[in-house]
Amino acid sequence: ELEQRQAPSPVPTEHGHHATRRLAAVVSTPGGSVQQLEGEVSYTLPPADGESGTAAKRRDDRHRRREEAALRRFDISGCAVAEQRSKVLCSMRAAREVHSQISELLQVMVTEVERLNGWTEDHGFHWLPLSPLQLL
Repeated sequence: ELEQRQAPSPVPTEHGHHATRRLAAVVSTPGGSVQQLEGEVSYTLPPADGESGTAAKRRDDRHRRREEAALRRFDISGCAVAEQRSKVLCSMRAAREVHSQISELLQVMVTEVERLNGWTEDHGFHWLPLSPLQLL
């Protein structure tokens, strides 16, 4: 959803033959995040001695296509993709944390089973059973 947009007047270049306009928009995605999007459009200024109506129409059409292209680059779906990627990365971090905690718990349990059954030797070698039957 487009929340805010800015389209200030074009700013002439130092040579005076062209102008540029910086476009900006603030959009919110369905997930609730807000993204600032920006683009730039360049314009060709009419010649100082004027131009024909046909040439002016072609120039206006060219500018409209440039503006449309700049607006299409405001890939609002990209905001949703970035938001989803962020959620996936957060989930992956949480999964790694859970995996780490489970690994630590299993290590504690294996150490305790080894200690209770006398399977740990003095030189630090830990014998792990190859099957559940070896635990009996």
